[in-house]
Amino acid sequence: MDAVIEASLLEVQNNIRIQLKLINTFPEEQQLWAQTYDTSMGDIPNLYNQIMKKISNEIQLTLSPDMQMHLDEKKEVNPESYEAYLLGMYHIHLTTPEGIQKGMEYLQDAIRIDPDEPFAYAGLTYGYLEIEHGFLANGEGYLKADEAANKALELDSTIAEVYGALAELNMYYYRDFDKAERYFKKALDINPNLAQTHYHYAYALLLFGRNEQAIYEHELASKIDPLNPYYTAWLGGMYTCNGRYEEGMQKALESMDLVKDYPFGYWILSESKLAMGFDEEAIEAHKLLTQIIPPCKWMLGFTYAKTGHEDEAVKILDELKKDPVNSWNAIGLAVLNGVLGNKEETYRWLTYVPGHAWVPWVVSGITFLDPINELLKDDVRYQEFIRKLDIPG
Repeated sequence: MDAVIEASLLEVQNNIRIQLKLINTFPEEQQLWAQTYDTSMGDIPNLYNQIMKKISNEIQLTLSPDMQMHLDEKKEVNPESYEAYLLGMYHIHLTTPEGIQKGMEYLQDAIRIDPDEPFAYAGLTYGYLEIEHGFLANGEGYLKADEAANKALELDSTIAEVYGALAELNMYYYRDFDKAERYFKKALDINPNLAQTHYHYAYALLLFGRNEQAIYEHELASKIDPLNPYYTAWLGGMYTCNGRYEEGMQKALESMDLVKDYPFGYWILSESKLAMGFDEEAIEAHKLLTQIIPPCKWMLGFTYAKTGHEDEAVKILDELKKDPVNSWNAIGLAVLNGVLGNKEETYRWLTYVPGHAWVPWVVSGITFLDPINELLKDDVRYQEFIRKLDIPG
């Protein structure tokens, strides 16, 4: 059955009215079910469970035991704490430095309001991992993420968001990829509508060499949250990694329709243009990215080197050497030295501790940033480094 849910929401003070319609779209559009719900902010998780059960009955969907247990359980939520959690996750999902900072402040507020709120601790885990996953990485967030994830699990072991957070923690920090996949599956078994979990699982699958499944998971993330430019832009990145450069470019442009001058849109636009041989357009897109996010300048250096502008790449490398050392700049130094053929410096910065979350993807040769394998493939130290990563596939 092809069906969609049409929804409208009205919030007045702490009261919420949700109007839902379940519509069959094929072969003819037909309304199957409609319902209006009135609830408070604090009862939203329980209302969500109620709606999920109703819809699954209407479309005759068999629920997994984990999901059935999750939907049957009554949860008590402090409305002020839960609202702060929702605001926190909204801002973190913007994935800008300002958004992440504001999101973390909201999540800390949620915990101050209710120190036993598991959603807030799961959200903090996501926040700390988002910091370590990008250009704000310094290695300090992982231990805080680990503490928050285990606190969330202690408070409530039935929440999908908790297992999604644990999946990311095991993938990016512990690099226990088998355990990460088990947690991804458990999270999505409990709640298949977690866009962030589909997104990160997609990049796990890409790392494992299961490319078609990776694309499918990423497309699900984008369908679940179509107005989030992050998922739109990086779906373009997923297409680009799989040689679908035109589609990658289109998704990059779509992300900038959602948010003007969206930085990750410029990022993916540059990579798709570079792959298609539009060198000057690739350089221009990476210049625009660097103007918005200066720590991304090493990507511009990479593009310069790949397009024959080695002198410009060396200038950026020299600038990067003067910047503070952290895991983000370390991977930049590894990539820039790699594309410029500096073997010892490439190995030195690739193995910097704490390593950046992206390291397994770079050394696996599946990202657009990979000049490293060709340079180091015969180095015994590098071969041992790869072996210890123990990447499935």
